[in-house]
Amino acid sequence: MKHFVDLVAAFSRLPIFLSGQTAILLTRLILGLIFIGTGWGKLSDFPHTVENFTNWGFVLPGVNAAMAGLTELIGGILLVAGLGTRIGAAMLAGTMAVAMLTVHRAQVLAVFHLGTAEAVKNAGDLTDIVPVVYLLFMLWLIGYGGGKLAFDRLVEIWWARHCGHPPAKQA
Repeated sequence: MKHFVDLVAAFSRLPIFLSGQTAILLTRLILGLIFIGTGWGKLSDFPHTVENFTNWGFVLPGVNAAMAGLTELIGGILLVAGLGTRIGAAMLAGTMAVAMLTVHRAQVLAVFHLGTAEAVKNAGDLTDIVPVVYLLFMLWLIGYGGGKLAFDRLVEIWWARHCGHPPAKQA
């Protein structure tokens, strides 16, 4: 317990910009690892993934399953690396939007009282739908980028030195 208290005390002494950067870093790392896991899971058990996509009514379930798995795997790697963060987040945002409109459509409609009576009765909050929450985080990363603790920032600084443009200010 003492170590935890020491950690909290040390974190509270960090400058505000660094704690904000830590939030971006942790978001990238945690969600990146989640998407690496789900992408790898889709690809490593591909026949089962195709079966799920077929049951969900996807056209060309094999192609869509491969695209979803690769998008999650590559997007997750980009987030963890902090390299091409906005691109990776945009890819994953698209995947989450598709998931909301297909697999989780009934849940999304029920939250807005547009589904069946039974679905509306059992509907939770919008934040109970995992792709909605992930989509919001991806939109946040698209807006803020990878932060100062990302390879994106190093690329930006290198580009500025070699092309004569000053790096953009980070939020």
